[in-house]
Amino acid sequence: MAESGIVGEVPQPSVRDLFTTVMRAVQSIAKTDWNKDQRYSFRGIDAVMNTVGPLVREHGLIVLPVDTSLVSEERYETKSGARMRGVTVCVTWLITGPAGDSMTAQTLGEAADAGDKAVAKAQSVAGRILWLEGLWVPTGEPDPDEQSHERSARTPEQQQPTDPRPALRSEIAKVGRAMGLSDQSVAEQFAKHNDGLWIADPSVEPQRLQAFLDGIRQAAWQQRQQPAGTRQND
Repeated sequence: MAESGIVGEVPQPSVRDLFTTVMRAVQSIAKTDWNKDQRYSFRGIDAVMNTVGPLVREHGLIVLPVDTSLVSEERYETKSGARMRGVTVCVTWLITGPAGDSMTAQTLGEAADAGDKAVAKAQSVAGRILWLEGLWVPTGEPDPDEQSHERSARTPEQQQPTDPRPALRSEIAKVGRAMGLSDQSVAEQFAKHNDGLWIADPSVEPQRLQAFLDGIRQAAWQQRQQPAGTRQND
């Protein structure tokens, strides 16, 4: 009669062994995403996770971002005028195996957005890079973002200010009409006080328009102070 013994538990593989197993299984990831702005295919975060995710779950690996730090931040404008926030983040990942042992990894992610999603996009890029570089999946090119844009040659501080002259001309005409003056009459008054320079002349300085607007506003105020029967137009 054979002796019976206590069979010990089968030791769980280490997290490094399981990570290597996933690395052997992932030989390639297809470029299923398309960058419409610069017209090229790339591997997006969903394509990466759809390939790696099932293997990670099968082997009992738990992957968590345990720290995210902001490395850099900048604001700029695209050539189309959109105001962008660009950020670079450093994400620390904790990868734990079924035996309870773990290892850490750090990846950088860079992204930009016109709203409040720049950091979230950068974290997604860092997650994609974790697997593409950690598993040594061949890419053939740098990892791009799905959306791209061309920067303006100038920073927002260097952008030309908005031309104030159209708004000044519009306000002058508005005040003049309130005084009962026609646009032609206002233009003649402007030329009279500005050496014959026409109000619609493209070369007229904003300072001249502002000074004339201040003067016509003062005249409008004085007109309102006069009794109704004594008012007259200039």
